[in-house]
Amino acid sequence: MLQNPFRLLQSYFSRTSENKAYLLKGSAGALAAQLVGLAAGFVTSWVLARLLGVAQYGVYTYLFSWLTVLSTLSAAGIEQFLVKQTAACRSAGRTDLLKGAQHYAYGVLSILSVLVSGGGMLWIYACNNGFITHVPDLLRTEENRRLLGWVLLAIPITTLAKIPEGMLRGGKHIISSQLPENVVKPLLLLLLMAVLYMLWGGRVTLAWAVWLNLLTIAFALFLYVVLYWRKFGNTPSVPARYEPALWWRSMVSFFFISLLAIINNRADVLILGSLATDADVGIYNVAARLADVPKMLLMAANLALAPLFADLYARRQMQQLQSLLTRSVRLITAAGLLPVLLLVLAGKPVLAIWGHEFVAGHWALTVMCLAQLFNLACGSVGVLLMMTGHEKWVSYGLALGTLVNMALNFALIPVWGINGAGMASAFTVVVWNVFLTRMVFVKLQLNPTVARWG
Repeated sequence: MLQNPFRLLQSYFSRTSENKAYLLKGSAGALAAQLVGLAAGFVTSWVLARLLGVAQYGVYTYLFSWLTVLSTLSAAGIEQFLVKQTAACRSAGRTDLLKGAQHYAYGVLSILSVLVSGGGMLWIYACNNGFITHVPDLLRTEENRRLLGWVLLAIPITTLAKIPEGMLRGGKHIISSQLPENVVKPLLLLLLMAVLYMLWGGRVTLAWAVWLNLLTIAFALFLYVVLYWRKFGNTPSVPARYEPALWWRSMVSFFFISLLAIINNRADVLILGSLATDADVGIYNVAARLADVPKMLLMAANLALAPLFADLYARRQMQQLQSLLTRSVRLITAAGLLPVLLLVLAGKPVLAIWGHEFVAGHWALTVMCLAQLFNLACGSVGVLLMMTGHEKWVSYGLALGTLVNMALNFALIPVWGINGAGMASAFTVVVWNVFLTRMVFVKLQLNPTVARWG
């Protein structure tokens, strides 16, 4: 049963410890950063939808969805790898291994990001010169393909930013790891949009919106580098030690996890862009982002929980790990009930803020919100398995979810459009959470859910 959240908070504060203080501070800081970024992101999306129109906003969403997917492909799961590696190496005092892992990550990501970006440029060149004739509807115009080319140039920037972000998280600098991406970047984009609006008398084009977003991406990387040197710049200089074979096996697992996760998150938008209209993409994107609001509670907690999971499991303190899981999932689920109820009951007026056309996404919003409540109730299953050496089961679960997601999107979108995409996304969330919850119980003999079961 779900206990009173205030009583849980009181019991949590009654026993002070370094880990609990870190967890509360890290989770609260991460949540605050994500809420600020969420608010700025929603305001920016509202501004763009008003200035560009629902169709052009759909194209904007589609272009940066490709950036998200391709950047994840070139990042090779390095962020989660460095979270785990940094936490383990700092706990063991192995600065040499940590330094070697960092150098290894920079080498691998530099190569992969250039290859992925170059491959995308070649595809655009082939389309422009008639070598490829079948392209998604939203990329049929040469102007949209030109803008996609600019977006592809940001792949190395977004990829390399994963290295300082992962090391900051692994070093338990949770707030610093979230500031550039979740706070500074959306606020800067909003500020630049306001300046452009005032200078150009309200004439904001799709191209300007794309270029301003790319500028904020570059600034976020710069800020990550600054924060990294502030936190790790005084690390003793020691010769780097390398374990490439071990690291590669771990990175491959994290790579598939990250890739499958982002495909699950963006498949609906990309398939909508191929099978539906650009207006449908814009409407659905707003509904999907609203449905992700409850999930942010779990994401914020996971940022702080990940290094604790790795540390407790390395010392085989399973009872403390179970206690941490139980307390965190109950607090997260209790906190998530309010935003889910608000979005389900008041979804239409909330969507109407972006324009009357966006109300069409209400049913999809409702289904996806209920699925996210189930996601919260299952707890930190994916992060727990990754931090305890069971990454392959997360990749298996995500692979199952990806197959279900892709199949349902292709089957339901032509029939029900936006609602079909929402149904596919919601069912996928349920499927992969059930699978990973079962794996946590089988492999770790732990209960990560809000329910009481043996």
